[in-house]
Amino acid sequence: MQPYEKDVLRYEVCLLNRHLNYMKRQYGIEKKIENCMKDDLWKRYFNGNVCPIFYRGNYYKITEATKIIQNSSLSEIDKKKLREFLCDVSRNGISGVMKLQEKSNNRSKYSKYLVRKYIEMLEQLGSNPILVPKNVKESFKERVIPPFYSININI
Repeated sequence: MQPYEKDVLRYEVCLLNRHLNYMKRQYGIEKKIENCMKDDLWKRYFNGNVCPIFYRGNYYKITEATKIIQNSSLSEIDKKKLREFLCDVSRNGISGVMKLQEKSNNRSKYSKYLVRKYIEMLEQLGSNPILVPKNVKESFKERVIPPFYSININI
């Protein structure tokens, strides 16, 4: 690894001809290299492909995330369920949370809607659903995605 590669997230997009044709038909964007290099189009692809993987918000240990949740204006029920969601994500991961079953009955504990809702609540609080492990010294890690890329851009 080269020194200039350290702490760098490389992002590549392969634009297929049919996608370029779609962009021309749907949005009037000509199939020229200059159009593919525009900042707003780059942000659109970044938001559509990278943000759903890394999530927005800073990374905290459960104790710090709990403090942020407790100091928020959310209802007590939402605070409790959001903390429980964070613990479940920490144990099982985001995709594993979708497979969790409720103990009392044989149905899924978290629906897609509920997972999205909790992730959006955490984003509004500036927290990431992925927690910093307890055995790591720091209780805070800065977000992977800079806040200026966390904007919804419509073409």
